[in-house]
Formats: sequence, structure tokens, C-alpha cells
Amino acid sequence: MGIQAKLQKIAQVEEQVETLNKQYDESYDQRKRITKEVDNCISKKQAREEAASHKKKGIIGLVIAVILVILEVMCLTETLIVGYSDPDLIDIVILAVPLIYGITHFVKAKNLMPSETEQELSQKLDALTKEYKPFEELDNQLDEASDRLRELTTYHGRDWDLTTFHGSADDTAKLAEDLEDLLIALKYNQDDTDFITNCWLVKNQLKSSVAMISNDTATHKKYSHVGPTIIETGSWPLLLINACDISLSGEVLMLYLGTKGEGFPFPEALERIKMRKPETEDEQALWDLANMVIPNMIVKVVFALKNAMG
Repeated sequence: MGIQAKLQKIAQVEEQVETLNKQYDESYDQRKRITKEVDNCISKKQAREEAASHKKKGIIGLVIAVILVILEVMCLTETLIVGYSDPDLIDIVILAVPLIYGITHFVKAKNLMPSETEQELSQKLDALTKEYKPFEELDNQLDEASDRLRELTTYHGRDWDLTTFHGSADDTAKLAEDLEDLLIALKYNQDDTDFITNCWLVKNQLKSSVAMISNDTATHKKYSHVGPTIIETGSWPLLLINACDISLSGEVLMLYLGTKGEGFPFPEALERIKMRKPETEDEQALWDLANMVIPNMIVKVVFALKNAMG
């Protein structure tokens, strides 16, 4: 798949995500109303259960009070205990406690019991659940579209060590394809500093620059063949790597020396390597993407390096 087709596919999914997000925002008030009504129904169902519990406790309290009254009457009539006929204050208290307990729970049950029956509440809850179902489907669609967009804009290619690149036809084609995918990922992950500073396009060029600055001739020699090898492949897309190397290495060198200047902005680096202008739609798409992404990438890398250097 050419880069233009990749970008078009991403744009379609982006548009879908945007449309679904808009629908999500538009449904906010309805969602809020339904959620509030569902919570209200659940609260009322719980209130019914709590009211039933209080009613049960009230019945137990009244039963105990009735039993105590019967016992008290039997005592007063000396049916149960001979010689016991005068009630004491403690008898009244003993009778009053379960009675008050029962009445209190009956009052709580009455206050908690909603006007709707259990069946009415269940029917209303079912209706609200059905009303909310389209929004759940919208959420699922949005999640799926977001996952597709994330998948399409995540780099899945090889973590290239360019010192091992020797320009075979297979490696040249794979490197060009991975370069396209990396630039796409960089476009859609511009705030991910860790990803930017650790992607192979940056890592290789930083290793090469550090080797040059530190006089690490062994490492520098390993990278010295990369530019000429890319040129020898005749791959137009891969020349973007050479231009990026010139621009980024210039910025790193100025940072190391503590000098100020324009360095080699990426467009000037393209002119310096005499990279021809795009001739096809795919080349134009890659050209536009590189000119948008690589300068921003370089700025982020230099900023990260400055922070690391203190």
C-alpha cells in the first residue's frame, strides 16, 4: 500500500472518530437524563427493599409487644404467677420498648416506600435500559474506531540499526516502507517525547553525531557508509534519511559547541543533497509529510537534549 493510500485510510478513520465523538457530545444531555432516571429507579428499588426490612422488624416488634401484653395480663390475673397482681414501672417499660421499636420501624417503612410498585419500577428500568442501548452501541463503535486509528498510527516496523544496512533490494524496500510508517507515527504522536527521541531515525543519527563529537572512530566508521549506501540504492524516499541526518547532526553539533545559528533546516538539507522534487502523488504525499514531521521531530529532540544536559 502506497503512503497516499495509508494516509487516506487514516483520514477516513479520523473522520469516523470525529463524527462519532460529535454524536457522543450531542447525546450528553440524553445520557445524563437517562442515567439520572436509572439511578432514581435503582434507589427506589433499594428503598422498597429497605422498607420491607423495616416492616419486617416492625412486625417482630409488635408481635413481641403483644406477647408481653398477654404475659402481663396473665400475671395480673394471677393466671401465670400467683400473687402477682400489681404492675410495676418496669413492666410498663418492658411493654413499651418493643411497641415503640415496632412503631418506629413501621413509620420508617412508610416513609421509605415509593409510590411505584416493584413491577412498575422494573418496567421503567427495562424501558430506560432499552433507551440507553443505542448509546452503548455508539460507545462501542467509538472505541473500535479509536482502536483502529491507534493501530494505524502506531509504528510496527523494524527498529533499524543503519550500520547493518548494506542496500540489498529487500532491505531497501523494507526500510523505505518502515520510513513511511515511522513518519506517519511521528505525525500522530507528536507529544510522545519518549517515542520521538527513541525512534530509529533519531537514535542512529544521534549515535553517529556522538561518535563524531567524541572521536569514537570505530562507531563513526560504522555509520560512515550509511549515506553513500542509501545513495547507491537509488531509492528516492531513503534520501529523506540523509537530509534528516544533515539537519539533525548540525543541530546537535551547535548544541554541543554552544553556538547559535540556523544550522541546516530540513528544507535546506534537502537542497544540499540535491534531492529532486516529487514526481508522483505518492512521492508528493511523502515529501509533504516529511517536511511537516521531521522539522518538528528535530525541535523535540534538541529540546530533550538541552533538558538532559541541564
